[in-house]
Amino acid sequence: DGDTVFIVQTPLRCLTASLDGTARIHELQRGECHETMIADLDGQIVSASLSPISSALLTVSSEGRASLWCSHTGQPLCELQGEVMSCSFAADGRSIVSVSDDGVARIWCSETGVCMQKLQMQDQSLGGDRAEEDEDDWEELRFAAFSPNSDMIVTCRGKVASVWEAKGGKFVKSFYGHQERIKFAAFSPDGLLMISASADSTARIWDVASGECLRVLTGHTREVLSA
Repeated sequence: DGDTVFIVQTPLRCLTASLDGTARIHELQRGECHETMIADLDGQIVSASLSPISSALLTVSSEGRASLWCSHTGQPLCELQGEVMSCSFAADGRSIVSVSDDGVARIWCSETGVCMQKLQMQDQSLGGDRAEEDEDDWEELRFAAFSPNSDMIVTCRGKVASVWEAKGGKFVKSFYGHQERIKFAAFSPDGLLMISASADSTARIWDVASGECLRVLTGHTREVLSA
């Protein structure tokens, strides 16, 4: 009869991470804040994220350590092997994609920390007439992220963005056009489009299926870090 019902998830939690080597969960209820320290590392924490489906907390330190913690108890669950520069959960929470300084993106099981797949940049990933591109286009891998439905992954290496199938790690397509290193990339909510941000002061919108650049977004005078 005109009433409105709101479903509120409680408790409301806020995650913070700091260069002091800690990650903290802040429970926010009725104006009160209860703080719990989850991770306490010797090095600086450069990123932290909560799993969308479980109590797992993912941290990356400045020394390249990626660790999973229980956000309720603060107990360590597992550690991803090797040096990790960045990593993030898939939207379904079942997998993690990471980027390492060896030029490889890896997909991990978020429950066990076991590496399930490597996305290895190889010559065949250049594709056709792009095989002779300037080597500067293919400098070290810097970024990787899942699509909203967790089916695809975009990686950024130098001036080139590439899309892969998350299941099986099959290379799909590379996207060319930026004149400087790509700093960030993300899919649209329906996964049909992708946007990339570059140090060339532009962002580009791409059709994922065809690889066509649909629009170049200009106006910035310095590098674009996100879009």
